[in-house]
Order: sequence, then C-alpha cells, then structure tokens
Amino acid sequence: MRLAGPYMRQFLSRFPEFEGLANELSRILLFSLAVTVALFEASQFAGFARLMEFLVAVCLVYKKAPFIIIVLSEAITTVLLRLFAID
Repeated sequence: MRLAGPYMRQFLSRFPEFEGLANELSRILLFSLAVTVALFEASQFAGFARLMEFLVAVCLVYKKAPFIIIVLSEAITTVLLRLFAID
C-alpha cells in the first residue's frame, strides 16, 4: 500500500492536467471535512455559535489574515455568542 503513492505519482505525472485536478480535489476534500467537523458533533448540529465561528474563520482565511488573528477572532466570536446565550 505504501508503494502505491510513488508508483501512481510516476504513472500520473505524464498527464499535466491531472496534477492540477488532484490539487483541486484535495482542497475540496479538506474543505468538506472542515465543514463537517465544524457543523456536526456526534451526528447532531453543533450549534449556531460554532457555525458563526466557522464562517468568521472562512472569511478571514479568504482575506489571507495571519493564523493567530484567525484563531483569536474565532475564540472571541464564540465567547461573545455564548455570553449572550446564543448557542
């Protein structure tokens, strides 16, 4: 199984359009995983506070903010929403 990755890389490097497609597919897969983790907890909706936290993070990532700013703004958003009893 561990040899399949390098073998497939050598085999598929002949097709340059596949490399671009593979990069896009990996981004889509990681984004869908992040959405699932952010919105659901034990097959239940995680709550409005976590949804807003995720949306704030997505907006800041889109604007290419530094990582520490993203993390702090997520924390502040969640704290404020839970302080006002919005869960």
